[in-house]
Amino acid sequence: MKKIISVIAFALFFLGLFAQIQWQEQGISVRQGVNIEWSRAAAPVDDGYIIYVWSDTRRGDRDLWAQKIGEDGNMIWGENSNHPEYPTMKEGTLVNSEINRQEDPVVIDIGDGEVIIAWVDFRNEDTGDIYAQKLNSDGEVQWEEEGVPLCLAEDVQISLNIVNDTEGGAYIIWLDSRNPGGVDIYGTHILSSGEIAEGWIEDGNPIADFEGSQDQHTFWEDGYGGAILAWHDTRVPTDNNIYMQRITSDGTFLWDEEGELICDAPGTQENVKITPDIDGDFIFTWRDKRDDYNGDIYAQKIDVDGELLWTSEVVVYADTCIQQNPRITKSSDGGAFIVWEDGRYDYSFKEIFAQKLDTNGTLVWEADGKPICVEPNNQLNPRLVGDSNGGTVIIWDDGRVQGHPHEDIYIQHVNSDGSINYPENGELICDAFS
Repeated sequence: MKKIISVIAFALFFLGLFAQIQWQEQGISVRQGVNIEWSRAAAPVDDGYIIYVWSDTRRGDRDLWAQKIGEDGNMIWGENSNHPEYPTMKEGTLVNSEINRQEDPVVIDIGDGEVIIAWVDFRNEDTGDIYAQKLNSDGEVQWEEEGVPLCLAEDVQISLNIVNDTEGGAYIIWLDSRNPGGVDIYGTHILSSGEIAEGWIEDGNPIADFEGSQDQHTFWEDGYGGAILAWHDTRVPTDNNIYMQRITSDGTFLWDEEGELICDAPGTQENVKITPDIDGDFIFTWRDKRDDYNGDIYAQKIDVDGELLWTSEVVVYADTCIQQNPRITKSSDGGAFIVWEDGRYDYSFKEIFAQKLDTNGTLVWEADGKPICVEPNNQLNPRLVGDSNGGTVIIWDDGRVQGHPHEDIYIQHVNSDGSINYPENGELICDAFS
């Protein structure tokens, strides 16, 4: 339940509610009852609301539901649930209720308060397929009630990413095990009508299907109606690197057919993430093991033609201890923020550190990174988003009180100059039981 609350808390940024918590303490319950809810996702939409999607067992097996929530925390979609503890809670809208399981949804705003949702679906086989649905601003399904099949290939399809195509449709990519020897990246382009765009074949196009595995993918709109993705690649088993590709509306590759190298330094480069910057370029961050098997944090900037813009990769932070799980978001005054889990103080536990890069790749904050939280036990799974004044909001799971599995949710707002707006080591968002 706390993970659902963490999504709600993170939405405070999108609504510009920094000064204080605007909804009730411990968060509002999007769904409550004896049923189980998990595999959730959320997207802010352009009418000022947020749409949440999750997998839900209230009808027996796992179905897909959605809810729309306003700035005041009011729920918009569905009938009143009549829950005794949550009298204003509404049931939400049923996205899909085919037999067996619908889970692991992703959702993207496509304009006019509408969203496209894609998910892994087990109605046909135990390994899972990929389906999609469109909801209008009233929560009504817009395509076939059973959803649009995007991939019905045999073997496993998992780990979806989705981005907007700027025309009311979306690109969806996933990890696919149909080929022997490892996982590959496949994808498709679905139009606003629910039709698959010209140039994309049944069950998806192979985007990265080389020797070994292509995984740990990241995805973003390219600003021209296409998309850019990057991934971790084991085509050379002893030298794992990260590659990137740009695709157009009809599935054409704009860069090398085998992908362009972002980094081919010795050792393993992994866990790559992408953000656009305010200049129309893109900044990547990743975990790099070239000098230390425990991993360091690096970054590089490219333009829309795939050219590397920084003379060499930027060392965001490197030492002999563990740095892992980097995340990145753009800064409204140029450059980007990067946050990661850091084991410099205790190999067994991780803290949260962050850094700001300017457009030239120069470190803006202290050379060792900005400590966001250095409390006891683990602080894990940081997420962040930029504000409108050159700062960022960071949220994470925090075990300072009871440790795993009783983590709480904390948040911090960091200004452009590295000063903080909330208490040192973060503001508590939720410490509800369990």
